[in-house]
Amino acid sequence: MNGKCVEGRLRLSESKMEQAPILPSVSKLERSSGLRKQLSSLGTHQVIGFAPYNRKPRGSQDKVICQLENGWLKESPRRIKFYNSVKKELGRRMVEVVMHRDLKSAMEVMEIQEILDNI
Repeated sequence: MNGKCVEGRLRLSESKMEQAPILPSVSKLERSSGLRKQLSSLGTHQVIGFAPYNRKPRGSQDKVICQLENGWLKESPRRIKFYNSVKKELGRRMVEVVMHRDLKSAMEVMEIQEILDNI
């Protein structure tokens, strides 16, 4: 019995006794780029599975220069990254003091590293 599957039931095609295509845009999807598709044939039906989030994780190329009290200083091929995180509970003035202290120690480490690289 030929027909197309609609909502779990089998319905006969009025015009033709052939199976109507379930996804007429499969060829359009095959041509599209940027999405990974897996086409598998199950009987007379085609199932398309998209896996856009199954990408290979990128390896971090950042090198940790120093670990700070509340953050870190890293060097990537293009940038120098400074991160600092302090609790709000300390108050604005204390947060400012702690952040300046960490920034100052990070700058000292960068100066020492530059001196050692030039020797």
